[in-house]
Amino acid sequence: MGELDLVQDLAVVTFFAGMAGLLCQKIGLSSIVGFLLAGLVIGPHTPPFSIVVHEDRIEALSQLGLVFLMFSFGLDLSVGKLRRMGIGIVLAVALGAILVFNIVRSIGPLLGVSASESLFVAGMLVASSSATIGKILPETGLMHQRAGNLAMSITVLEDLVAVVVLTFISSVAQIHKGTEANLGRILGVLLVFVTVVVVLGLLLLPWSLQRLNRAGTDLLTITIVGLVLGIGVIAVKTGYSLALGAFLLGAIVAETPQRPTVERAMQGMRDVFIAVFFVSIGMLLNPTLLLKNWVLILSLGTLTILVRTFALSASLLVTGTSDRDAFRAALMVTPIGEFAFIIAQLGVSTGMLPSDYYPIAIGIALFTALVSPVLIRHSGPISDTWLKLQPKFFYHLLELYGQFLSSVGEHQRRSRVLGLARRSLPPLVISVIFASGILIVGPFLFARWISWFPESAGRWPSHLFWGVIGVAAAGPLLGVWRRLAEFLTGAVEIAFGPEFASESPILLVCLELLAALFLFVCVWLLTPIIGASPSFLGAILGTAAIYALFFGRRLRSVQHQIASQLAEAILTPEERRKRSHDKWLEDHQEWDLS
Repeated sequence: MGELDLVQDLAVVTFFAGMAGLLCQKIGLSSIVGFLLAGLVIGPHTPPFSIVVHEDRIEALSQLGLVFLMFSFGLDLSVGKLRRMGIGIVLAVALGAILVFNIVRSIGPLLGVSASESLFVAGMLVASSSATIGKILPETGLMHQRAGNLAMSITVLEDLVAVVVLTFISSVAQIHKGTEANLGRILGVLLVFVTVVVVLGLLLLPWSLQRLNRAGTDLLTITIVGLVLGIGVIAVKTGYSLALGAFLLGAIVAETPQRPTVERAMQGMRDVFIAVFFVSIGMLLNPTLLLKNWVLILSLGTLTILVRTFALSASLLVTGTSDRDAFRAALMVTPIGEFAFIIAQLGVSTGMLPSDYYPIAIGIALFTALVSPVLIRHSGPISDTWLKLQPKFFYHLLELYGQFLSSVGEHQRRSRVLGLARRSLPPLVISVIFASGILIVGPFLFARWISWFPESAGRWPSHLFWGVIGVAAAGPLLGVWRRLAEFLTGAVEIAFGPEFASESPILLVCLELLAALFLFVCVWLLTPIIGASPSFLGAILGTAAIYALFFGRRLRSVQHQIASQLAEAILTPEERRKRSHDKWLEDHQEWDLS
């Protein structure tokens, strides 16, 4: 019967998950709580015996649940959605996460928690449970109020923050385990990895999914599953978490017209494996440890509510939200959930956290999940009471600060310099990151390459390798040069007027030479740092000269096409329809429809 053990275990896991999830929904709790309780019931720590035969296989399958969970979070948070939310809410969430992380790390030692343990505890409390909040807000009718909208935006953005925190903590765990790693290099490669995956994904994935969708939904689904798992594996091989790759692919797919089709096609598979993931977490929960640490659980649960409410209300106030809406929204995003379990699991598996912290994380999540419905339903009266207690001078201070933000916002809208920065800096930064990626990866590839040759081979393998890397780096560096020259030209036009720049072709040439000289000095200084041979710099100069002399116009056309595709990829459906409508009117001007 050994070959049926896995089928039997899956049957037990899914059946108990379904029953427990249904029961929790009936009493007003998230189904995730039910999945955790199901794992507790069928796990090895609940007498008289474990119902599941092979727990290790279920734990392995739960990794698929983690992948699909992160993919679904990415689908809910696209690049276009970030753009529509506005910079204010993004800054508020980032500031709130920084405050929560550092406050908890500072308070941790006072509760008897070590420095490494407080790092993981702080990571657990950074993100709210989007599943819990997304269920309670519609039920209370608060979804369409200003505070409810803010709360939903915050919990969606905190998923992104949690992925960053998870990746950072994973890197710290690697260093703790003795893996040769430098934290600065890991974070630098992280930036390169994310940028390359997002940019290439936005350029290639819409075209690919469109053709796969024509071939059939089954092929589309199979390909997406392969990509999700594959990019997750690449992220792990690069030194990051499985969650990062799946999340990024979800965010990219969210920008494609095929998003609804992908969501429908993967819904069933995603639900099953996400349930398996949370049940496997529940199976690791030891009720004895839960009871043993109940004081710490209540303390950290109360700390979670207080710190998250303070940090997020303060960050929302800083970005210009009214005091009542800021406090109400902060109360609505107090429950923690999915990411707390994942970070606790990472800490225990790497030995940086004692096994007690696993039930502690689940206990805190259950505590906040039970308290949050009360806080959300009574957020209005609680906020009104709090506002009555605040001093009058604080109220007037907030009023003056709001007027200051309004004047700054008006100045920004009129500022030509900021307009130039918004237009020119994003493509410049992307080009810099692509070029940096080649320079960062180069030394590691060189170590592999040179190991294939005996010492008697001399220096020609080194010159050959760095020559090829130089040719590869020349394209992105030319992109940086053009973007930098355009930025300098725009700055001169703002300072002296557009006529001054257009009537002085020598000035334009000087600006281009200045940008080229700046780049040359940067690469020249970096060459010894990355251990490159002189052929690296020579290959860059030679390739750049050939591009500039013979393929300059073609290169500009390709860069413009890439920029247009990226801009098109992050348009909302409404913006796409409007652009299509405007193009149709432009093509039929002779009809005089205006």
